[in-house]
Amino acid sequence: MTKGTGIESIVVTAPPTGQTLQIMASINTLQGATIQKLISVTSGSVDIVWETSGYVPPLYQGKTPFVYQNSVTFIAMPQLTDSKGNPINPKNLIYQWKENTFVLGSQSGYGKQSLTVTGSVIAEPLNIDVTVTSADGSEHAESQIKLQPQSPSILFYEDDPLYGVLYNNAIVGTLNLIHNQTKIIAAPFGFDISAPGLGYNWSINGVSQTNLSSSQSVVLGVNQGQQGSSNIDLTMQNSGQNILQGSESSFTAAFTNQTTATSTNIF
Repeated sequence: MTKGTGIESIVVTAPPTGQTLQIMASINTLQGATIQKLISVTSGSVDIVWETSGYVPPLYQGKTPFVYQNSVTFIAMPQLTDSKGNPINPKNLIYQWKENTFVLGSQSGYGKQSLTVTGSVIAEPLNIDVTVTSADGSEHAESQIKLQPQSPSILFYEDDPLYGVLYNNAIVGTLNLIHNQTKIIAAPFGFDISAPGLGYNWSINGVSQTNLSSSQSVVLGVNQGQQGSSNIDLTMQNSGQNILQGSESSFTAAFTNQTTATSTNIF
């Protein structure tokens, strides 16, 4: 209980979801009159989860990054209860979605629990707000999320003839070639690989391999002879609508008792 002269506000702890906290305000005037007001406080919240259209390799356990110009789907996960403390079905709630303070009227409304937007060609953060309200307007909750877009990236993996693609061991720095032919897979992290215009520019020791312009993999073959190494470089760039999606990566292929590394397009 809080009481005293001139106290106009108090701070309380919200009750658990599904419960109601009753607050009675009693005001005694100098003239001897008493004014009372009963206020009911309930709790509610809404979480926002999201997923993007970008590519990640199979069995990848991390979160798919939000890359420039990719589409993102946001899903509101509300926790609201009715006057009896019963959870309200999310399909029976009203959702108002905003992108950078602008109300998205066509994607807001009754039961519209999800929102899909596409990242701008201007590299700027994506600010999403959602307000969830019960059909009678008595309960509501709101939440915000801010996503910072980033550039896509490329990682290389060896495609073993016996075990398949070794996604548990990315090639970093130098790969020691122990077979006459070794297939390398490029994993385009975050790229929208379904978008038209995505091109692959492989090069070996600075020499462009034009026969691999549409291939996600390269087969490195070695000839018997001297030992040495070759620099393998890949530049991926989308020349279509997703012009901000581009990345470059490289590694060194080292070989023993052999002379040069060559490429073979198997696709």
